[in-house]
Amino acid sequence: MKSTAEGRRLAAADDRGVHWRRWGPYLSDRQWGTVREDYSDTGDAWSYFTHDQARSRAYRWGEDGIAGVSDDQQVLCLSLGLWNGADPILKERFFGLTNAEGNHGEDVKEYYFHLDSTPTHSYMRMLYKYPQAAYPYENLVATNRERSRTEFEYELLDTGVFAGDRYFDVEVEWAKADPEDLAALVTVTNRGPADAPLDVLANIWFRNTWAPEPTAELPVLAADGPGRIVATHARQWFHMQNGHILSMPDCWEYPWYAAWDLAFHCVPLSMVDPGFTRGQIELMLSDVYLHPSGQIPAYEWNFGDVNPPVHAWATLFAFAAGAGERTERHTDFLRDAFKKLLLNFSWWLNRKDPAGRNLFEGGFLGLDNIGVFDRSAPLPTGGHLEQADGTAWMALFSQNMLDLALILSVVDPSYEDLALKFVQHFFWIAAAMDKVGQSEDEMWDEQDGFYYDVLRLPDGSATRLRVRSMVGLIPLCAVSIIPAEVIERFPSLAARARENYERYADLLGGAANPLVPGVEGRRLLSLLDEPKLRRVLSRMLDETRFLSPHGIRSLSRSHLAEPFVFTVHGQQYRVQYLPAESDTGMFGGNPNWRGPVWFPINLLIIRALLHYYLYYGDDFTIECPTGSGHQMTLFEVAKEISDRLISVFRRDQSGHRPVYGGMATFQDDPHWRDLLLFHEYFHGDNGAGLGASHQTGWTGAVARLIQLFGSVGAAEVLHGPPLPLAHPYQPPSGP
Repeated sequence: MKSTAEGRRLAAADDRGVHWRRWGPYLSDRQWGTVREDYSDTGDAWSYFTHDQARSRAYRWGEDGIAGVSDDQQVLCLSLGLWNGADPILKERFFGLTNAEGNHGEDVKEYYFHLDSTPTHSYMRMLYKYPQAAYPYENLVATNRERSRTEFEYELLDTGVFAGDRYFDVEVEWAKADPEDLAALVTVTNRGPADAPLDVLANIWFRNTWAPEPTAELPVLAADGPGRIVATHARQWFHMQNGHILSMPDCWEYPWYAAWDLAFHCVPLSMVDPGFTRGQIELMLSDVYLHPSGQIPAYEWNFGDVNPPVHAWATLFAFAAGAGERTERHTDFLRDAFKKLLLNFSWWLNRKDPAGRNLFEGGFLGLDNIGVFDRSAPLPTGGHLEQADGTAWMALFSQNMLDLALILSVVDPSYEDLALKFVQHFFWIAAAMDKVGQSEDEMWDEQDGFYYDVLRLPDGSATRLRVRSMVGLIPLCAVSIIPAEVIERFPSLAARARENYERYADLLGGAANPLVPGVEGRRLLSLLDEPKLRRVLSRMLDETRFLSPHGIRSLSRSHLAEPFVFTVHGQQYRVQYLPAESDTGMFGGNPNWRGPVWFPINLLIIRALLHYYLYYGDDFTIECPTGSGHQMTLFEVAKEISDRLISVFRRDQSGHRPVYGGMATFQDDPHWRDLLLFHEYFHGDNGAGLGASHQTGWTGAVARLIQLFGSVGAAEVLHGPPLPLAHPYQPPSGP
């Protein structure tokens, strides 16, 4: 990319501080109803600032708009206004249902598509489909309110407002001649059979930064001849630093940062803008975000909530993905991030392992309604949960910190002691998850061949909650490879690590033996030895359980006929397989982790399989799918899961894309069928897109899967670098 014009712009921005990123698509798709604008006593952001109020009430902390751009402090804003002559209001922002109005939580009720953008936003393009008839605001609200959680959402296409193709395609392109010279081109196409009126307005305005400062000098917009407006802002505000550009989960449903989403965003972002990717990690770990205690803020709705500790993994990935461009600056990035991650690791140890037993809690940990109870609320039984996923996340955190410490030890031997520290933590966690002997208070269930959360009651007794869910697959993801050359480079560290393992070997019978060399002398750190790995994989790769046509389900399909039921004081708590939307209001009712396919955890499973392949090589094969009689290597299993995920967006034999389910317009209309949306999660049986519809961040990781498996084969992975998911991409040469 360095040889392209965009590559040169990126280099100018990263190396010389040229402000190519100053102007970009930084206006949200929705600012009304957000926590930033909520000053209510009840914390009901949706009701405090509504869509109706947005056209006559000033925001304080941000702006929204259609095809909007702004400077990176969102001082001066530009966007599009439309009027079809029939709507009661100008179309200046996207409409959707609030959490209370939608039968499956909040949901945008518009059709728009972000089609193109270079990393520096030197070129941007989006498409909006605007009906020619009056927009059915009241119809959408009333009909969705009448529907139950077991019924489908009532979508804009269902209203008939697009009947007869009576709508406009409004395409907006932005381009920069230089960092401060920005031009827009609006192209409108009438898709209907007859002429129809449309007014197109160019909006320019200042965000209201002066209301909190009554004595501040007001900005000025003034006409300066035909078609020219001069915007003047007070100098005292020019260098105001009150925010940062952050990658959002979704610009309408989730127009606020979420820390663990952001970690997964690093995967697709690193493909196009490694500097921005590293900058996102640096922000989350900076003193204006990281709590003095070491906690990373979860998301804007509740900074103090707990997300999985995946930022060490994201740091490692961002560093490894730029392997061909390593400089002193990259090492400084790694060193600074490591220091902050040490604080975060200590926070987890001190706050989420209350008994000091290396068994971790954490609440919902990003998986919302996956448990039989709300894992972030007091348990109806009393006591507490020892969480298989929380504990496995900490095992992975230990491994990632070990990998980072080993990289830094090459330039600074003092990191060797820290590397040993994380080896020890991993051993202690592995021993705690599968204790010697068989008992109900350990997470590994020998009979089922699976991991479960453990409910520890106030009287000290414990029982496993046998919900076969993604919670029990996350331990599979806690895997790391130690190359032979690392052992040779650090003989003293290797000897001390061996001594520690031998000291605890009797307690680590269920974990992989790190002293046994694999392919090319590599060593394996894993919670699962080979028998355990085979047992977990046999369940994960069973199409009647976890393996769907489009990826790994978040809950075993076996719970459709056999729901898990737990009775407390006469009340039943139930977990049943739900392949689509949630049927409960837990966590607002939006996400559903009881069946659908979620890309981020699938990505970590693929990463894990590639790591196991680096160790076991082609000699390890497993039946895939389970019961098929077809044996695959772990590389082939990883590719099979990747292909199933990618198939969500590909046309099948009938010419339909699973992502669009039964939506005929999206499947068949030539003006709709190639417009892809990256949904939040996907139907566990048919792959239809569900939840937030513009979740380009973590679902966008599909781009890395396409790139990885389209450019390397098994041999390149087996004999390549120790972080295969970040395998350097080499574009094809020649014409």
